[in-house]
Order: sequence, then C-alpha cells, then structure tokens
Amino acid sequence: MEANFINQFRAFNRPENKLEHNTGENSIRFSQPSSFSEAAPVKAERTMATNDQPDGTERSKTLYALAHDLKNPLSTIISLTELVLRRGELTDEIKEYINHIRRISASSLEFTQDVIYSANINAEESVAKPHDINEIVIEALNTLKYQALEKEQQLFFEPDEATAQASVNKAQIIRVVSNIINNAIKFTGHNKNIKITVSNLAAHVLISVQDEGIGIPAQMRYYIFDQFTNAKRQGTSGESSSGLGLSICKQIIEKHNGEIWFEDAKPLGTIFFVRLPKNI
Repeated sequence: MEANFINQFRAFNRPENKLEHNTGENSIRFSQPSSFSEAAPVKAERTMATNDQPDGTERSKTLYALAHDLKNPLSTIISLTELVLRRGELTDEIKEYINHIRRISASSLEFTQDVIYSANINAEESVAKPHDINEIVIEALNTLKYQALEKEQQLFFEPDEATAQASVNKAQIIRVVSNIINNAIKFTGHNKNIKITVSNLAAHVLISVQDEGIGIPAQMRYYIFDQFTNAKRQGTSGESSSGLGLSICKQIIEKHNGEIWFEDAKPLGTIFFVRLPKNI
C-alpha cells in the first residue's frame, strides 16, 4: 500500500527534465511541461460557460434555507456512524448498512454545503493575492489522491517550470481545481489516467485537466455550467453529483475575470480549461 501511495502521482516519462517537489511525507517528482505560448490556438469548437437558465432566485432561497437546517443533523449522523463503526462486535452485514447510511449522509452533506456556498458566493469578500498556481494545484491533489487510489487511477501533474504566479483568492481557486479534478476522478473508470497541467503564459496562467472518462453527452453540453443543472449523472462507480459544482466554479472564475471551458479529449474523455489573468 505504501508503494502505491508514493506512486500515486507520477510524472510523465521525461527523465532528462524533472522537478522535485517535497510534500513532507512523500517526495513527488514532476516532469517539465510542454511549451505553450499566449497565442497558441485553442480549439474553435469549445464549450464555454453560459448563463442561459431562467431566474431561480426563489428556488435558491428555499434550497438555501433547507440546506442550512440540514447541515448540522447530517454532520451528526456522519459522526454517529463513525462512532458505531468503531465498535468491534458488529457483524459485517451491520457494518455494511452503517457504511451505506454514512455514504448517503456524506453525499447529502456535500450537496447542502454546495447550496450554502453557492448562495453566499457573491457576498463573499474576494481577497486576491499573488500565488503560485503550481502550489495551488499540488494542494488540491494532496486532498484527492486517496479518491484516485480507490479507483486505481494515476494522477499525472505537469507543472510549469517557472513560477506560474497569478493574483487570486487562494481558497476559491483551490475549490475550483479540486472540483474539476474530483469530477475527472468521478467520471473516469478504474486503471485510467488523469493529467493536470499548468502553463505560464504572457498575461495568463492556464490550468488544464484531461481525463480518459465517459465524456459529456451533446444534450448536456450547454447546461453543464448552469446552477442546479439537470446535466448531472452518477460517476463510473455510482458516485453522486450535486449539480452545483461547475456552476460554483464558473462564478468563482468570473469573479477573477477568467474563463472556464471544456473540449473533447482524443481518443476519449474530456479536457477542462481554466484561464486566469495574472492581475485581476
């Protein structure tokens, strides 16, 4: 297990050009990125974040109130199930029932937290400071590597060789990067690869997340960034989706005067892009 853990992040096989990043417990090696330029063409047929859905103010208020009231009871249920699972005399069948309750509660709690965050995002004070986007991606990866490990997926990170600094709200951009990588893990099958790249351009920093997953059907493409979108489905292992994650990402990136979009990957999967100006 330890060997698998250490190898969870693997650099692309370019032994002549490698950067070493020390995460404390484990040393992770990354490859030197491919070169990008500010004028590099991006696919003409790309699906940008849109905001075409009707006004849902009243629904948002109702859901916010419900989410706020449910957050604490759901947290309590999760804590109690964890306490019960620590008891050694439970049968395997009972443990499975309790684990099922815990998974459902955790999924519901995630939804309530997304609803609350989405309702408050415009009022949230956005304090932007210079940050290395490479470090932000590493921080996000360190919280998600266990999920990838459960599906025996390989996370490849290709940082920019230089400091890819942009003026951002660190917590908000970590949330964006984490959400996109989490979706890649969720909608990609076992034993597949996910590639994350940071490119330091002239006036922007570009983040890309490419998976080998199930892709995005044509009927979902124009609603994928909508709030409370119906363009949601289960992951490849039955993981649930709140339908709010990419809407939150869009709102955050717009607050940073950036762009978020996706394209089809070849031969399969999806690539999500986030372009952040170096100065807001």
